[in-house]
Amino acid sequence: YLQFAVGFSALEAGAAMLPLALGLVMGSGASNRLVERVGRRYVIAGGLVGVAAVLSTSLAWTPEMAPVLLGLVSFGLAVSMGVVMAPATDSVMSAVPEAKAGVGSAMSDVTRQVGGALGVAVIGSLIGSAYASDMSGAPDAASESVGAAHALAGQVGGAAGRELADTAGRAFTESLGLGLAAAAAVALAGAVLVLLRLPSERK
Repeated sequence: YLQFAVGFSALEAGAAMLPLALGLVMGSGASNRLVERVGRRYVIAGGLVGVAAVLSTSLAWTPEMAPVLLGLVSFGLAVSMGVVMAPATDSVMSAVPEAKAGVGSAMSDVTRQVGGALGVAVIGSLIGSAYASDMSGAPDAASESVGAAHALAGQVGGAAGRELADTAGRAFTESLGLGLAAAAAVALAGAVLVLLRLPSERK
């Protein structure tokens, strides 16, 4: 999105992601104090609702979105994720005896890795399908991916190339919004599940 839709270079796209690191640190740090006040259950559920809210803003994203707004979105998402990750990991580790700490850590890592892989596969498939549908009238190569569309646009050149690149960027942005909205729905479902099933020990 940042490179092919917004038009950032690789360096600029990397710099735009810096708020993620700051947000994760701040969210993780704040989660400890929040857990002491309201308990893990509400902190994790609240963080998941925050993730869903931030991801839902992708439905309104455009290729012309201001860099400041991009930074705020990245920061808000990272803070929400940080609020979730620390107490969620603590919940896993506190559910096993100290002698089985290695097992708890392994289970936490496995669920995170499997969830990440499934998320990329499922959400990526949704985005790819929506993009291909939006680009159905474009050359076959351009409908494969936004990267392929930009490569083809570079070969075409001129006004026609710029138009193809702009069309692909907008189609990808809309498809990304649909995919991230689906991820937001999953996060909300996770929040409901946490409220229903997770104990709320304040520790």
